[in-house]
Amino acid sequence: MQDSYVKLMERMNKNDIKHPVTNPMLDALRVLYNEEQAALIGDFPLGAHTSQELSGLLRRDETVLDQMLKEMSAQGLIFEAGRKNGDKEYSVLPFEPGLMEMQLLKGEDNERQRKMLNLIGKAHAEENAILAEILKQPERVREEYSSQIGRIIGVEEVIAADKQVVSWDKLSSIVENATSYAVGECGCKHGKKLLGYPCKSEAPSKCCVWFNKTADYLADRGYVTRINKDEVYTLFKICQEAGLVNFTSNLADTETVVVCNCCKCCCSMLRKDRIIRKAGIDYGITASSNFRSFVNEETCVGCGTCVDFCQMKALKLIDDKLKIDPRFCLGCGICVKKCPTESISLVRISSHTGRIPEIPLVGAGV
Repeated sequence: MQDSYVKLMERMNKNDIKHPVTNPMLDALRVLYNEEQAALIGDFPLGAHTSQELSGLLRRDETVLDQMLKEMSAQGLIFEAGRKNGDKEYSVLPFEPGLMEMQLLKGEDNERQRKMLNLIGKAHAEENAILAEILKQPERVREEYSSQIGRIIGVEEVIAADKQVVSWDKLSSIVENATSYAVGECGCKHGKKLLGYPCKSEAPSKCCVWFNKTADYLADRGYVTRINKDEVYTLFKICQEAGLVNFTSNLADTETVVVCNCCKCCCSMLRKDRIIRKAGIDYGITASSNFRSFVNEETCVGCGTCVDFCQMKALKLIDDKLKIDPRFCLGCGICVKKCPTESISLVRISSHTGRIPEIPLVGAGV
């Protein structure tokens, strides 16, 4: 019989972000899920289902199953949403963004959290070793990482001069179209802090903004704090001033779940993205914005302010003049915002509007 935790990992891997099934990863899941819970997720059909529907699909007692699902929802081990008729439906959380955020959003510090994070750290080390081998095979990289599940949103105020700015390029479009908002602890920042590597930016660690029914779900269970629209804009402005970049989903036909404010010292996605680009792959796992930074060398004074704030290390000074490495520039616009001589600008280079997922998202996962 297949191990319940292996099946659990394989089921989670039906989402866009996949992880190798390694012993440290399985051990981390054992910290979170008991055997019965792992077995349920491993057998969970795609999509969102009520306990009554699952009872029929999995041939389990509905009363027992309903209680189990409610307990798992309270523990942040499964996603719960309400249907229009009032029924509760459940779906499997992806490992990230999903399960990890549910465990770290409250900013708790206890033995269980530290044990889980240490195991995930070991899992990431094994994944990095696997990635190093994969990077020796460019075609395999293209096959495994071409989906680009996340994307960067450029600072809106510095691309406003572009008359072709459409809603896909605007953070304000996400905010204005949302029905509810909530803010929670950044899982990356909190995890790093518990492991002894606190964030080096001056941004607040409570900086992940959740939207719509995901925000409602998390806020109703005390994982995050509800905020209003004005507070959302204020938080994004504070994070942009600290040099953080806006990261969100790259899917074209789904509502935005979360917008993260990411930094080079904590964000695992930015770190992995740079490793892949540095290896010579002409794209990373993160879709750039539709813009790139360009410098006017005649007015650049070589102050280096922009270099300090670039989260992808795409900028460097050579002979006191700024040089931009196009391999690493994500078009976030932070350097434009920080330049004291207005020598940097964002220029449109594409008009991408995301990709269509092979499997539709339900709740926070598939």
